[in-house]
Amino acid sequence: MNDYRFILEPYKTPSSRHTCPNCGKKREFTYYLDTQTGELLPPQYGMCNRRDKCGYHLSPYKDGYNKIIYQQERKDISKGAKYNFKKPVIKKKASFIDTKVFQSSLRQDDYEQNNFVNFLCKTFGEETTSLLISKYFIGTSNFWNGACIFWQVDFHGKIRTGKIMLYNSDNGKRVKTPKSYIMWVHKLLGVESFELEQCLFGEHLLRENLTSPVAIVESEKTAIISSLYFPEFIWLATGSINTLSFPKVNVLKGRKVLLFPDINAYGIWNEKAEKLSEFINISVSNLLETKSKELDNINGLDIADFLLRFNYKEHCQQRLSEDNKVSSSISFKEIERLKIDNQYLSQPLPKINAQFPQKLEAKSSLKEILELETFFKNFKKMPKSIKLDVCSFVNDISHFINSHLLIIKNYHTNPKMKAYLTRLLKLKDILIQKP
Repeated sequence: MNDYRFILEPYKTPSSRHTCPNCGKKREFTYYLDTQTGELLPPQYGMCNRRDKCGYHLSPYKDGYNKIIYQQERKDISKGAKYNFKKPVIKKKASFIDTKVFQSSLRQDDYEQNNFVNFLCKTFGEETTSLLISKYFIGTSNFWNGACIFWQVDFHGKIRTGKIMLYNSDNGKRVKTPKSYIMWVHKLLGVESFELEQCLFGEHLLRENLTSPVAIVESEKTAIISSLYFPEFIWLATGSINTLSFPKVNVLKGRKVLLFPDINAYGIWNEKAEKLSEFINISVSNLLETKSKELDNINGLDIADFLLRFNYKEHCQQRLSEDNKVSSSISFKEIERLKIDNQYLSQPLPKINAQFPQKLEAKSSLKEILELETFFKNFKKMPKSIKLDVCSFVNDISHFINSHLLIIKNYHTNPKMKAYLTRLLKLKDILIQKP
């Protein structure tokens, strides 16, 4: 595989974003970088991040600038001149966030002040919200009153950074006035020489499920909500429309990948998918495009906005027939044709657990927990995977049991842990009844 010589300059600090020559918006323009010399290309070569409002994008590959550079280099060499190539830029190692900072954002008492979590509770209930918090590591920040943190935990369990955002607790929409409420944890920490290298939001889930296909959306909120409606996918998010790139999706090699672009962004992601398809098995869903008339072609609408029109539990029951084939009124032909290849990794799963308080009244007796632990330990005909209910699939039962037991043993005094105990009891009943 040959990497591109000219790439968009990776984001490091706000100063690495410039004024767009087309719309004049400051800190929204990304220059192209020559990875061989380490120099930026002329200022007309770059892309405006405001793709839906500006759309300016001039690539050096589009107008032949790259060929001019190659021809000039060959000409100089043919004349016997010493062409002074600068040494390639040595890529620095990525920096990571201290796990103590990560853990401090997951205190159970703080979730009452978390607007996004409150919205999830109103929409899906406390038990389901508790599962989503645990699954995606939704944190709470006091930088703004009611703000949440979407942590970027990579494939190896390393914490790359966290995106702090503010949502409306009633409708789940982002608060954008009087300003756009977005901040990064690594910036707040003020760590000197922090080398930011972002990963896909939810990337840590790839280690917990080795066979399911991957669905990629733009926003973290969309990935979290969509995971309830279509749990057969591992839902990940890029964080923005322009950050769908090979460095981020390289971790998805060998997987089946389906993109769900926001409405009116189908063309942009389809173009990106064509380039990425050389390296990974990737395709693009046109669900929102086909539903655009029904949805009044609202700018910025994403699949979560569409799915929230349906009760997710009723939706799951409708779309799963007895033989597990899709039977939904929402047509997802992509799901039917995806065939999953079995994959196995030898490395251990990352061990990152949310920090929950232990001061509340006990809700689960240790005796009951120990009895469950003994049952699973002595059960001889343990299947590799199982369907827990119409909306839940367990592809790695061993990890499922061990992780749930660890949580309820350590935090059994927390009433929120009842959901973990309930799932283990449900699994036990299924195993006993299974012939």
